[in-house]
Amino acid sequence: MSNPTASIWAAAAQLRWMVRLEHVRPTRFGEKQRAGLQWAVTPYLGRRPDGTLIGGFVPTYFPNMTKAHAYARAQMHRTYGGDRR
Repeated sequence: MSNPTASIWAAAAQLRWMVRLEHVRPTRFGEKQRAGLQWAVTPYLGRRPDGTLIGGFVPTYFPNMTKAHAYARAQMHRTYGGDRR
């Protein structure tokens, strides 16, 4: 017999890349709120029901969103080959 939940776990175990703005340092006195933010690409395997990442790895930081998305897409192609939208 096949396991009906096997395909669910296989899909959940695929590596994904999250692109978001993250604080890399606290905002200093007199700075604008966005001064301590950079775009981060974080690879992860999934999320728990409370929203925390499963297998969250160390993020890679970029100065702008375009470079962050390009890096995430390149990692996706390197890992899985082809476009997996």
